[in-house]
Formats: sequence, structure tokens, C-alpha cells
Amino acid sequence: MTQFKQPTSEQCTHNAIIYEDDSEIAVAAWHPQWGGYCGRCLIIFTKGEGTEGCFRVINWHDGCFPISDDDALNATDYHYCDAQQLVNFGQLVQTLQKTYAKG
Repeated sequence: MTQFKQPTSEQCTHNAIIYEDDSEIAVAAWHPQWGGYCGRCLIIFTKGEGTEGCFRVINWHDGCFPISDDDALNATDYHYCDAQQLVNFGQLVQTLQKTYAKG
């Protein structure tokens, strides 16, 4: 498995390609706020799978919460099987907030 370095802020802002070979591509991005901080991340896709394929997100989070203190300075590698599931989950959260978190 390829070892990746943390992308720069500029690379994340511009979704720069950090790595590419015959089988995969890694793109820098900002991970949404999580525990109060946005994090630099790499999104890694397998070429040829299109929007249906699994992907990885390697996230550098410079705070402790919601990850453990031991992981605060290290990258955390997440594997997702379907981006649409994340979209659906976000929409569910919004629906539940509108329903149950009325002020």
C-alpha cells in the first residue's frame, strides 16, 4: 500500500492530484468539520470503477476529539463502499433535525 504524506492547505483547496498510477488516483480535499475541525484528507479511488466503486479517505485531524489522543497527529484511513450512502445519511440527519430539533 502506498504511504501518503499530508497534503498542503493549497492542495486541499484546489483538489490537487497527489498520486496517480495505472490503478488508483489520490486527490487532496478538505474533510468536513468533525469534532470542530476541518481536516486535510486524501480521497483515493480505484480507476475503472466509476461512481459505484469503493474508495478510501485518509484523514489528518489536528484535534483530539472525536478521535483518540493517540491518533490526533496520525492519519486515519477509512474505507467506504458507496458514496451515495454518505449522501443519504446526510439527508437523513437533516430530515431528523427538522423533525426533532425544532427550537
